Amino acid sequence: MSDHCPNIQSPLEAHDMVSQPYTKELKERLYEILNEDFMKKYTNFENFDHFQFSSAVFLNWNSPVIIYSEARLDGFVEESTTFKTWKEMLTKAVEVFEF
Repeated sequence: MSDHCPNIQSPLEAHDMVSQPYTKELKERLYEILNEDFMKKYTNFENFDHFQFSSAVFLNWNSPVIIYSEARLDGFVEESTTFKTWKEMLTKAVEVFEF
């Protein structure tokens, strides 16, 4: 296993890992849709920076490729936002932004 992978706590978590290129375009889009108004309304955070800082325990947002446990990120989203999953949060952010 690569030195760059987060510590995996169980064999089940190994199947839960997601690897996502974190391009400049994706970063810009996330900041666009997860803007201050959205974050204040739907999360416990003032902005996306605060969300990232709080989730940094298990996710390095400064990497060109982010590798994370989907279950851990979903758990963080569920306990700190009005959403159950990261995907649900992003879907709502796109809907609100485009509306």
